[in-house]
Amino acid sequence: MRTTLRRTVGALLATTLAVGLSACSPGDAPTAGGGNPGSDGDGSAFPVTVEHEFGETTIESEPQRVVTLGWGDVDNAIALGVNPVGYARSADYPGLQPWARDAAGEIDAVDLGSASEPDYERIASLEPDLIIDVQGGTDDEQYSRLSSIAPTVARPAGTNVWQVNRAPATRQIARALGRVEEGEQLLTELEEHIA
Repeated sequence: MRTTLRRTVGALLATTLAVGLSACSPGDAPTAGGGNPGSDGDGSAFPVTVEHEFGETTIESEPQRVVTLGWGDVDNAIALGVNPVGYARSADYPGLQPWARDAAGEIDAVDLGSASEPDYERIASLEPDLIIDVQGGTDDEQYSRLSSIAPTVARPAGTNVWQVNRAPATRQIARALGRVEEGEQLLTELEEHIA
């Protein structure tokens, strides 16, 4: 059952990335924490306030050093044109999943290990200006510790840990990154691809 679930999730994320990045020209590889040339990630969307399970987080300017912790957060960030400086791995798979590696191109990001046991010192050492844990299992204590390191965006209010569906997760992450239009485009392309 777990293998089937992993394969299904992997296939959905691979499709999301493939469809989302198919609109990019060959020279538009995501940059570490920044935007693609000509993208809407020009900083004009900031400041932005994102509501989530633990309240709200205001992000004053376009994030340049993003850490992702949830199981699909790194995939969403990369599909939206942002290569994180650090990420928690999905399940027991070491490093980035193959589709994320392919989509990200050259990425110099730190594998932070298990998403369920954040290494706070290691995260802090990356000096992030945004931590994303939308598809993870953050609780009150973890959120407090993470938000003392950098502004932290968690799962949408009223959603369960580890169970945020694709569309709400993509929208939450896109809002935090100031890439709402790109997030909607990504979801539209995925729906068209699935149909």
